Amino acid sequence: MDKIFIKPTSKEILIKDSAKEGYLDIYSYDYNTDAERRKLGSLYIIGNVSQDGAEAPADEDTDIAYMVNLVASLAKREYYSKPDIPAKEAFSSTLQKINEIVEEFFKTKATRVNIGIFALAGEDILISKLGKFKILLSRDNEAIDVLNNISLFNKEHLDEKEFSNIISGKVQSGDKILAFYPSRFITSREKTIKDNFLKLSWTDFMDKINTIRNAKTAHAACAALYIDINKSKEPAVSPAPQPKELKKKAPLMSPDAQLISADNETDRKTSTAIELDKAELPPADVHSKEVRPEFSKPEPEPEIPKIIPSEFSSAKKENIFEKLISMFKSWKRRDSSFGRIGAVSWTTKFKKQAVVVLPALVLIAGLGWLAKNYVFVSAEQKEARRVAEEVKENIKLAENKMGANDPAGARMLLMSSLLNSALSSDAKEKMASLLDKADNAVLANPVMVESLPDEIEKKIEQFTLLDGNIKANKYGLSSPVISFDVYQDNLYILSGGKIFKVIDAAKGSETTLPWLKDNVSASNESVALAVDGNVFVLNKSGAIAKYYRGDKVYEKETSVYSERSSLLTAKDIPNLYIVNEELGRIYAIDKESGSVIKVLKLGNTQPFTASWVDSAGILYLGSSDGKIWKVE
Repeated sequence: MDKIFIKPTSKEILIKDSAKEGYLDIYSYDYNTDAERRKLGSLYIIGNVSQDGAEAPADEDTDIAYMVNLVASLAKREYYSKPDIPAKEAFSSTLQKINEIVEEFFKTKATRVNIGIFALAGEDILISKLGKFKILLSRDNEAIDVLNNISLFNKEHLDEKEFSNIISGKVQSGDKILAFYPSRFITSREKTIKDNFLKLSWTDFMDKINTIRNAKTAHAACAALYIDINKSKEPAVSPAPQPKELKKKAPLMSPDAQLISADNETDRKTSTAIELDKAELPPADVHSKEVRPEFSKPEPEPEIPKIIPSEFSSAKKENIFEKLISMFKSWKRRDSSFGRIGAVSWTTKFKKQAVVVLPALVLIAGLGWLAKNYVFVSAEQKEARRVAEEVKENIKLAENKMGANDPAGARMLLMSSLLNSALSSDAKEKMASLLDKADNAVLANPVMVESLPDEIEKKIEQFTLLDGNIKANKYGLSSPVISFDVYQDNLYILSGGKIFKVIDAAKGSETTLPWLKDNVSASNESVALAVDGNVFVLNKSGAIAKYYRGDKVYEKETSVYSERSSLLTAKDIPNLYIVNEELGRIYAIDKESGSVIKVLKLGNTQPFTASWVDSAGILYLGSSDGKIWKVE
């Protein structure tokens, strides 16, 4: 039987044709042949260092080149120093050690340092960077920007030092990775290089790079790693070790022959090791000895004692069944002294007792099992069982609805079930997979941005002010406010199945008027409101009602469970957006038909806490740590 594991194969692309880029280098370390260090996988470093105001020669004699070399040496030594700890822990420890040692040379303002460090350990990829560094992942004919993709890769903050974050995620067989320092040569042709990386194998990709390079040789600096990730296999079972007595002894050699053999063994070890210190020579007095022991005949090997079956079996521990059989035999032998009549009577008596005792024992065991599993059960266990049964039933119903070509019904059932906090991770994974099929969801790639557009910042300021007025009940509403929105300085409020309008609320007005006509009302299960000239109201079941000048225009069912969702729109965009921050899904709804036209799956590991849309239809999402992500 073979053991299957994931193994990366890396190729380096190192071109030092541009003095303006400074010093470039690549370091790759692979311990797949070392059984102890294999689980830590491969370690890679891509570095660039340059000085402002100077075109340093791009070679190893540059004074600043030692910086990249130092980081690579420290990283290798620290990462592989403790092969028994998890890869992520070893990687984190490595970054902390690098920060401690190399902190001084980062203080030089005239020196620019760009270093990317990453490790591939089985299915895990761990990345950290200082300055400029990029990694592209090729999967399913899509080039994924690893450092900016929150749906597949997580960011963990370490400290405030230079290497302060770890990006982590999973790779799989068939993936390709292109890691590189974004030099001028790469950046100006990044789209072309990305397309070639997706389509071409390593050999063809390198040919394309050389073609581009030859077209314009100036400033063609490049430091990149092209990595193929594929499955590999090896025998799962090592040869069984032999007992000491059965091992073949080495032939007795003269002292001279022993010294020659030792020298040869030393040469062999130092020539095949990846990186070892020079082997120590034996003490000088070993070679200077004049008195040498005489040879003696080899002593005969000790005879291996034969194991007699009866002796071996007598050492076995007797189990309960053997004890009962032994007891039965002793009783039978004892009763045989009374003759055949005594033996028959004893056997009859034993059978009669067994008929009574054995059913009683079975009944007692059954009652004990029932009591343990159904009588003496805590409230938490009962609730967990109830949830588990409900989950099984919902999954079965959802599968039936999918089979009956009713994805909308399956969506409604699965979304409401996924929000149950008592779900196990396996149940959540199963339901999320079914929901992906029901939604025909597309994986989105949010991009982190520094700030929100001015129009959204202004709207947030208005919302903050008006929300304070609502909480202070300045508009005299008798029912709790469910949702509100602002359009052209007017405030629209959803409350108690009614919609109210406060004209010029953003300018300080507090005059509140009913907006719906007398014979028109909103659903009592409404959860959100959005305004673009028309007023759209979303209810718990996913139905969207459209109103214009106080009249209802239509009500359409989307089957998007929306109890914990936001409803977004803007004046000149064609869609409404139902954003479920907790489940990480965005449903695009056509305003005219009220139907779902697209579903984006964000795949975030932590829920977003806020969402907005601008006048161009670009969505922005906010997380609890203050970061902002853009989705187009």
